[in-house]
Amino acid sequence: MADPEQIERPNELRERGGPAPGRTKTIAIAAGGAVLLSGAAFLAFTRQGTPTADAPVAAAAAATPAVDAAHNRQARAGESMRYISVDDGIASAEIPAEAQGSDGVFTLLHDGVPTRFSLGGATPHVDERTVDCRGAAPSYKVDKPDLFAYSCQMGDRIVYSITRYGRTYRVGESYATEIAEFAIDYPAAQRDFWNPVVARIGNSLKVGD
Repeated sequence: MADPEQIERPNELRERGGPAPGRTKTIAIAAGGAVLLSGAAFLAFTRQGTPTADAPVAAAAAATPAVDAAHNRQARAGESMRYISVDDGIASAEIPAEAQGSDGVFTLLHDGVPTRFSLGGATPHVDERTVDCRGAAPSYKVDKPDLFAYSCQMGDRIVYSITRYGRTYRVGESYATEIAEFAIDYPAAQRDFWNPVVARIGNSLKVGD
């Protein structure tokens, strides 16, 4: 999984103004004809069929030229992906151009295996920072005023989540904070492909103006 310090590198994406506090808006940007999204439900993402924490971890294959070649092929595929910029008014990021989805939930097919990830902005009134590793210990965790991220392996799956925090508004008797969230659950066997993809999305994730 990408080093947490790498996730904090600055990026060159242009931020845009968001909707009124307390509202959630999902991506509605198309680039290269690859993605066209609409709707207002960001938190539709669920991890179906995720193994529990006590599921056995797949045994690592012995290092052989064939295995090394497979790892290198996966890594090159992840590093050579073409990306598009998406912006929902609160959250912006770069995602693979081949990803398909709607309402803030995307699917990307690799080697015949579909993997889903969620991306979008919101303005919650409560700051809830929870590690969801189904009882497993996180591989790493970063908790700062403007950033909360963690990663963990559960059986043969890897879970990664990052939230960036932006401006806070007074709304009635409480406050709302702009946040940008990215979450993914991908096969551990495809980590060589997904690690650079996840790092690219996480590095480019921005919130607010």
